[in-house]
Amino acid sequence: MSSSGKSISVQRLEKRLLKLFADVTLRELKNPNIGFVTFISCNLSRDGSQLVVKVSIYEEDEIEKKRCFQALKTSASFYRAKIKAVMSLRVIPKVIFELDHSIEILDEQPIISEQQE
Repeated sequence: MSSSGKSISVQRLEKRLLKLFADVTLRELKNPNIGFVTFISCNLSRDGSQLVVKVSIYEEDEIEKKRCFQALKTSASFYRAKIKAVMSLRVIPKVIFELDHSIEILDEQPIISEQQE
C-alpha cells in the first residue's frame, strides 16, 4: 500500500477514471452548459460503490459556474454508463461531483517576484 492508504491497483483505477472523464467530456458530452472543466482528482470508496470526482470550473461569472456544475451533476449517469461500457468492474460506482476551489484560491493570491522585494 502507498502512503495514501490505497492499493496501487485502486490508484491506477482512479487515474484511468480521471482520464476517462476528461476524454468523455471533451469528445462525447454534448451539453453546451459545460464549459472549461478540469478534473482534479477522484476518490473511489472502499466498496467501490461511490466515486467522488473533484472538479475545478474556470468561469468568471458565478452564475455560469453554477450552471456548469449543475450540468455536470446532471450528466453523472452518462459518465456512469461510460464507466460501465469501457471498464469491467464488479460494481459500477455512483458518480458524485464536488467543486474544488484550490485553483481559485491560488488565482487570488498575489504573485511576489524577486523584483518587488
